[in-house]
Amino acid sequence: MEDKIEANMGLVVSVVNSFNPKSDEEREEYIQAGRIGLWKALQKYDPNRGCKFSPYARNPIRWEIIKIIKRTVFEIFFTEALAISLSKI
Repeated sequence: MEDKIEANMGLVVSVVNSFNPKSDEEREEYIQAGRIGLWKALQKYDPNRGCKFSPYARNPIRWEIIKIIKRTVFEIFFTEALAISLSKI
């Protein structure tokens, strides 16, 4: 399975680049999330269903990256809301 993940890292990088990461750290975080999505896609992929792997794997990769983005946005929002609440005390 590890060889299939390495063989499809170009797909992960392609999906990551579509999100326009702002820093190298953010890019690496998205790539790690993309690897998780790729791994999930490999586990569920059935070649007998007539779909090529690349189009099939693109959505699970994107979903994992979006999860990371949502978590980051929530953390920022929560931190700002907490700071505002504490400043009112």
